[in-house]
Amino acid sequence: MKILRCIHDHGLEFIAVILFTALIVLTFSQVAARYVFLYPISFSEEMSRILFIWVSFLGAAIVMKHDEHIRLDLLQGVLSPRMWAALSIGVYLAIIGFNLLVLVFSVPLIELTVDQLAPISRLPMACVYLILPILALSSIVFAIEHIVRVSRRSFGTTGDAA
Repeated sequence: MKILRCIHDHGLEFIAVILFTALIVLTFSQVAARYVFLYPISFSEEMSRILFIWVSFLGAAIVMKHDEHIRLDLLQGVLSPRMWAALSIGVYLAIIGFNLLVLVFSVPLIELTVDQLAPISRLPMACVYLILPILALSSIVFAIEHIVRVSRRSFGTTGDAA
């Protein structure tokens, strides 16, 4: 159980750090190869683009995990704490709904692009789009956790306070 909790708590960050490090090394290698050795690495630009997409989407899931997404707190001072909590839960439900749509529509997109190959690296384009269901599932899980946390804190439901 501790292993699953560790994966849940740090898995996305670990993967994002590895991919970001690979992106930096690949980009640096491309620049060095092009300007120092006058021989560019052909696949590095394409791979950098794919890694950037993955790191960006993993970053969005990590932001959702830490509840640091962009929001307007304009109404927080005007609404009662319970109304603010209800509004927050509504926002999390909207996030879940949007991510369900992303999840539903990403599966056919991945199936459609399995046979399409990237021009230089020859990776299936499905590898690029595989981040979509990962992002959607992660965001759904984190939004549910936030709903539970807000509900427990604001509406006094039983159980451990998160």
